[in-house]
Amino acid sequence: MSMISKRTLAAGAVLAGLLSNAAGAADAYRDGWVSQVAAQQVQVCYPHGPAPLPPQAVQVLRPQFVVLGKGLRQTYLPVGRARIEAPAEASCAKAALLEGEARRGDHVRAG
Repeated sequence: MSMISKRTLAAGAVLAGLLSNAAGAADAYRDGWVSQVAAQQVQVCYPHGPAPLPPQAVQVLRPQFVVLGKGLRQTYLPVGRARIEAPAEASCAKAALLEGEARRGDHVRAG
């Protein structure tokens, strides 16, 4: 096997691993986002529907970009979990971070 094909196979294996760990594409009607972070407390908002009710758990996802050929693909890497504690304003809820970390702008997905 030539050196080029070994490198190509290795790069393909690394890329496959990155994509398999990612949470996939965003779903605008199912995903929310982290609007505020204060230590272990976060506020999550859902633009297209009501926020999950307590005590539902949500997954915190961080957007990342993966280079595929000549283009970029946006994926979402799981970085934490939170539990909904109480409704907040209209389509938002207060949640406690159970594990990992959250930053303002991260996506959240119920489940």
